[in-house]
Amino acid sequence: MNIAITGQNGFLGKHLMEKLKKEKIDVTEFDKSKYNLLQPETLQKFVQNKNVIIHIAAVNRDTNFNLLNINVMGTAGLMEALSLYNLKAKVIFTSSYQAYVQDNIYGLSKKLAEEIIKKYATLFGIKSISLRISNIFGPGCKPYYNSVIATFIDQIKQGKPLSINGDGSQSRDFIYVEDVVNAIMKAVVYEQENVFESFDICSGKKTSLREIINILEENTDKKIPVTYNKNVNTGSEKVSMDNTMAKEKLQWSQKITIKEGLKFF
Repeated sequence: MNIAITGQNGFLGKHLMEKLKKEKIDVTEFDKSKYNLLQPETLQKFVQNKNVIIHIAAVNRDTNFNLLNINVMGTAGLMEALSLYNLKAKVIFTSSYQAYVQDNIYGLSKKLAEEIIKKYATLFGIKSISLRISNIFGPGCKPYYNSVIATFIDQIKQGKPLSINGDGSQSRDFIYVEDVVNAIMKAVVYEQENVFESFDICSGKKTSLREIINILEENTDKKIPVTYNKNVNTGSEKVSMDNTMAKEKLQWSQKITIKEGLKFF
């Protein structure tokens, strides 16, 4: 099997690359000096003769224009290249739970990217899977960027009190990175029933920030100082994700609970 991957140098991409190399799967990594997602004609060698294209590359912190340009038009460029050079490849797209609510430009960009993939899949018969992933955590995740857990871990290591906006009751659905990698691997071998399918990759359970702190205190066996900015109300996630379809069709399920995952830091 030949796989091509975009975004292999990011947090999730690095963990996935470790798995692919361990499985001794032939992988073509996206090389920015050779390929440009905004120029489909440059992607011919990247997509040709590949069985699967795993599209992880995206930005989640940037100007609104760049979020749309890279996440949406970059995806369009990849799908256009597939329509020109390889109609037989399967596309696996790492989307986000934020595509459900679209209360920011990042969430909108993920939803639009999904719609582009779905349209190309329908028009050209390119089998495609969108994995809507909840809040990923695990070793190597950037603190102060896209993971409150990674931020907490960094603050603890530096001996700083944890800083929380709100009262700590706000909750999120967290999923350990290894479980996400396993979901991608399940999608690689999944025999699709429809040309485009979407799955929630999540724990199916929300965990509050207070609960995370309690687990961290158990793991470190010490009281962790916390400062609350109760004047800021961040609220909980507006959507509840459901991993039933992933369990039934992909034969995937969460293996590592948040309590177990926090021990690996």
